[in-house]
Amino acid sequence: HYVPARTLKLALTCGEEGGGQLNGAQWLSQHAPELIAAEFALNEGAFGELDASGHRVALEVEAAEKLPVNYQLEVTNSGGHSSRPRKDNAIYTLAAALSKIGQYEFPAQFGDANRGYFASMADISAAKGDTHIAQAMRAFLKDPNDTKAIAIVSDADVSWSAMLRTTCVATMLSAGHAPNALPQRARATVNCRIYPGTSPEAVRQTLEQVIGNAAVAVTIPTERGNDRVATGSAAAAAPLAARSPRRARCSARAPGGCLRAQRCSGHARRAGHSAAPLPTRWPGGPACARGSDGRLAVLHRRYLHR
Repeated sequence: HYVPARTLKLALTCGEEGGGQLNGAQWLSQHAPELIAAEFALNEGAFGELDASGHRVALEVEAAEKLPVNYQLEVTNSGGHSSRPRKDNAIYTLAAALSKIGQYEFPAQFGDANRGYFASMADISAAKGDTHIAQAMRAFLKDPNDTKAIAIVSDADVSWSAMLRTTCVATMLSAGHAPNALPQRARATVNCRIYPGTSPEAVRQTLEQVIGNAAVAVTIPTERGNDRVATGSAAAAAPLAARSPRRARCSARAPGGCLRAQRCSGHARRAGHSAAPLPTRWPGGPACARGSDGRLAVLHRRYLHR
């Protein structure tokens, strides 16, 4: 039977994105850090890729993650009876605001993690014959303002698009109280995955600007155990680039002959913080996403692409 060369620890936690009141990863790191202290850590946040013949094409390692924040959009008015419609209908006003958000795309941002990922993914794409994609990736890595190249990559894969920027999408709606009454209140939840280094408050202000209607209130609801988000702290979302001037390197060949691509994964974390920095040692290959101090903030949950 298999005998590991070192102690293996498995941490199974609850409340991945269930709200601030359920956050097992955060509780562990704050109240029992000795249970998860380790020389290096792996999570389930990244992916791999096989070709049609089952040969390994890419092995991805998570090096950064987004911050998930729910925003509430709310419109209120005096309402009335449906037999006497009014133009300032709360539902129409909210719908118009959501339509504007749906049409808005946050600008691309670059840090160590997604730069390292796309540098390696360009090589992989070229090897697969996707030269158009590979050229676009190399173009925006050379010139971050190359909007045409960014659009090509963003349109090719929704995961790639999400890895390049903050994303916001409407996920819940609630309005009205009776079928024959004008709505006095209409609410929507907009779930945002915020690019590392951007504060929740900055995104809230962007949403207000995009909507352009003071009748639509945009707020961050306070959740029990999640005051960090309500106050707009950006510390939890500090990017790898802010901690290290060194570019993430993931172009070396990994075990099995596949090119390793470092993934800036986008399911965002609800933990609201990183675990203590841990040394980065990847069995069979070079360090990946190592900071200037030789350490990597290992993230509890999966995350920067969706």
